[in-house]
Amino acid sequence: MVGSGRGGWDVPMSSYEWQFLQMRNGRGIFVFDDGWHKLATALWLFGPVVEVRAWIGSTEVVPRIAMDAPTTISWEHANGIRGVWDITLATDMYLRSDYYTNDERWEVTGRRGYARVNRCTGRGVQQPSLEVYTDGELTQFHALDDDWGSSFRESGRHWLRWLHTGDGPLWWSGENALDVLRFALAAYESSAAGGIGIDPRTVT
Repeated sequence: MVGSGRGGWDVPMSSYEWQFLQMRNGRGIFVFDDGWHKLATALWLFGPVVEVRAWIGSTEVVPRIAMDAPTTISWEHANGIRGVWDITLATDMYLRSDYYTNDERWEVTGRRGYARVNRCTGRGVQQPSLEVYTDGELTQFHALDDDWGSSFRESGRHWLRWLHTGDGPLWWSGENALDVLRFALAAYESSAAGGIGIDPRTVT
């Protein structure tokens, strides 16, 4: 993930006040706030995490306000799959976006190939939003609804439908949310200790 300082929508400073308070309390906007979604996705895809190692940096962007980058977080799931998340802050980079100026990419590599999500919030990489490589062939998916706002609309509709009818699975429980919180807190704990391995299941 690359966070940039130019492009995207205008966000009033008042909207950031609670995040600035969170930052001053050691919970950065990248790792703790936006990171919640990335860490939740990792848990959703691959299950429980048993070890986290992190090196969370700090870059002052205005007096008394620092962003939690550069950062590297690595982890291991209970099934042996490992993940790495790299966060870079590029304050002067212009990024085309209808939303926040984040350039985000996911890649999952398996035994026979990989799947790559080329963008999320912004439009940094001008490729199809999903590519799958297997058996020597690259398949690109051009006709997906990959607008970031659509995910909020569809998630909201699913939530309301579930409340009214119980139709469809409710993907996240309170315990799942606690798992994401423990994941994030384990990253902070590891970084504070110099990058040692932390089992998030022991974080309280």
